[in-house]
Amino acid sequence: MNQIKYSIIIPHKDIVQLLVRCLKSIPDTEDFQVIVVDDNSKNVNQIISAINDLKRNNIELYLTKEGKGAGFARNEGLKIATGDYIGFVDSDDYIANDMYQNLIESFLLNECQVSSIL
Repeated sequence: MNQIKYSIIIPHKDIVQLLVRCLKSIPDTEDFQVIVVDDNSKNVNQIISAINDLKRNNIELYLTKEGKGAGFARNEGLKIATGDYIGFVDSDDYIANDMYQNLIESFLLNECQVSSIL
């Protein structure tokens, strides 16, 4: 059974400090798959080290050599995503503290509405 409910795809290039802030704002739970697609950054070792320092099991890092931009990186992330729901976050963004609870409530409400129609 697929435990992953949400896949979050983060395109990234050369802004490690903001990427770390973004990653820390995403819940560290088994139902989140966090996919970082690095688009040919110059400081790959620093990125790998920063992600490893977070000690999270739900972060996956994929390195590209193409340097084709955020759209390309998002599409690469879509190929990897396994969640029931997929979201995109830019690496210089961060997620509000109540986002996870809001997602759950929203999905539960929508599932109940669909069930009552059927």
